[in-house]
Amino acid sequence: ILNSGDSVTSSYVSVNILIAVGSVIMILGFLGCCGAMRESRCMLLLFFIGLLLILLLQVAAGVLGATFKSESERLLNETLYENIKLLSGADKEAEAFQKALIKFQKEFKCCGLVNGAADWGNNFQENYKSCECSSSSDACVMYEGKQVYEQ
Repeated sequence: ILNSGDSVTSSYVSVNILIAVGSVIMILGFLGCCGAMRESRCMLLLFFIGLLLILLLQVAAGVLGATFKSESERLLNETLYENIKLLSGADKEAEAFQKALIKFQKEFKCCGLVNGAADWGNNFQENYKSCECSSSSDACVMYEGKQVYEQ
């Protein structure tokens, strides 16, 4: 849903990374299975080294994530504010983003990105149905005469 920079390029990069990681894990699993069936020390050693490398990469990613947490939050907030502009836009990119956010809001029972229903700007009246909630819920607020999710 979130766009930052060239959305087409960044989505392909993400997909390629996921495919590569999945392929490596599948090959490692096959190596471990074959090594166990054939009782091959070499295959099992390669399997162990592969799993150890994956563990080390996960630990490194966790440390980097903790170290650069404030930078990550800043980038996320910048991206959110860029995308808020798309909620009140009317071009094709804005409409595609709005459709994706409407699906997201319905699934997670929420409204808007940062400031709730106000993020929708001029487009709120035509898109409020995805933000609507039952009056019995504590998470609801009134916005422009409609009962919508607060967050």
